[in-house]
Amino acid sequence: MPQTGFTADAFGAVTIALVSLFLVLALLSVLYSVHFRLQIQKRSLLQLGYFNGPWATRIAFTSVAVWWSIWEIIRLSLLRGSGRPFASPPWQNHACKFYILSNIGFAEPTMLLMLVFLLRASLQKRELGALSHHWNGRAIGRALFLSLPVFLLQLMVVFLGPKLLNRETNHHIKLASYFWSAWCATEDGGAACTYPLFSTLLLGLLDLALLGYASYAGARIVSLAINRRLRRRVCILILSVDFLILLRVVFLGLSILAAPGGLPFEALVFLAFLTQLLCAAAGVSVLVFFR
Repeated sequence: MPQTGFTADAFGAVTIALVSLFLVLALLSVLYSVHFRLQIQKRSLLQLGYFNGPWATRIAFTSVAVWWSIWEIIRLSLLRGSGRPFASPPWQNHACKFYILSNIGFAEPTMLLMLVFLLRASLQKRELGALSHHWNGRAIGRALFLSLPVFLLQLMVVFLGPKLLNRETNHHIKLASYFWSAWCATEDGGAACTYPLFSTLLLGLLDLALLGYASYAGARIVSLAINRRLRRRVCILILSVDFLILLRVVFLGLSILAAPGGLPFEALVFLAFLTQLLCAAAGVSVLVFFR
């Protein structure tokens, strides 16, 4: 087996194992949240209902994280040499594009937006916040609506980029493929999903804006919290999210410097996946399971 294929398979096996553990955590968190909700309604515990008010938004946050993790496994099926399933170049090309749209264009912005709404809910008054009528529906709808512009921009990069950017301009300047390409052939005859630099830049700009507000909201929660454990959990969540998400953008940006399928590329992509997975696990643990 070529070294590139062995490297991809090794990182792929670890990725599948980590995603499996995350899926178990996500399933337990959703079941616990639903069980807690049913117990509150059954026993009419209104005070606990305030703390469990954003239950639907928490489940939606976990569901988007699960969607993201599943697409990370789908991405791995593309890193296969000739003679293996799904080795058709057209299939690999389109699947990589849909992977970028699914995770970079939809799942990651939506998760961060929902995290911001969940933090913001803790700062609102009871009649305006998570206990108000239809709060969960509005929060989920706004998160999806605000992520739509990012999705459309990523759509333009992925599907229009090869047509508009892969040609010389009037000044005889042609952009390199790493600005717009979502996939690249590897030495073993397979293909690797790559991360267009324009897509990474768009994601980084959105992350900076949302992380700034999340840090502000987290700092206010810490200053108002009277429970030491709550302050510690919020601090851990905000610091880990800030650090891990920015680190993911850095790893994705650096991936354009390595040859797709090689050890440096696979290591950078795996580290980018790992940082986002740890961020999602921290969000699910603090906001859903240990809330």
